[in-house]
Amino acid sequence: MKIEDLYNRYGPMVIRRCRHLLKDEHDALDVAQDVFVRLLQREGGTADITYPSSMLYRIATNLCLNRIRDSKLEPLSIGSRVSTTTRALTTRGPLSVGFSESTTNSLERWLFYTLSME
Repeated sequence: MKIEDLYNRYGPMVIRRCRHLLKDEHDALDVAQDVFVRLLQREGGTADITYPSSMLYRIATNLCLNRIRDSKLEPLSIGSRVSTTTRALTTRGPLSVGFSESTTNSLERWLFYTLSME
């Protein structure tokens, strides 16, 4: 089966699967395109594919899960981790501690030092 035929027949299924897993239209279309690029790069071509829908579904699922995993692994900078943590600790609210400014500054220095040692 030609790649164009596979795309026309199974492209909507692949896009639906990617949308379902990624919850983002742009990422879903990007990964769906990667699915068919992966198919083009396949050594055996497309002639020997017995169950194309199953294979495309599996490729789409794996690429989506890779995308989700990679997005969770993006490290935050130390500065953003410090500011997020101190903001959470110093925000006034029913459960807040309400640190003074000097205590907050000391806390930020300590957090920055501790996080930079990781």
